[in-house]
Amino acid sequence: MPRPKRRGDAAAAPPAWVSEYVPGDWDQPDQQEQAMMDACPSARPWPEHVHAWHSERRWGEARNAWLDAHPEHDHRLEELLAQFPGGGW
Repeated sequence: MPRPKRRGDAAAAPPAWVSEYVPGDWDQPDQQEQAMMDACPSARPWPEHVHAWHSERRWGEARNAWLDAHPEHDHRLEELLAQFPGGGW
C-alpha cells in the first residue's frame, strides 16, 4: 500500500487543541447549529445538552480535517487499537 506524502514536519508538535477537547474553545455555533436554532424559536434558549453535543461535533470535525491535512500526526488507528488488550487482533 502506498504511504501518504509527507505534508509537514513530524518533529513539530500538533496544536494542543487537536489532542484535547476544551468545550469553551468551541462554544460558537456554526452554520448548521445556527440554522437549527433559527428554525426552532420555541427551543430558545438552546438546550445545554444539545449545545454541548454540537460543540464537541465542531471540535471533532476540525480535528479530523487537521489530521487529514497532516497525516504524519494521525495516531487515530493507534488510539483505537490501544483500547483492545493484546494489540487489537
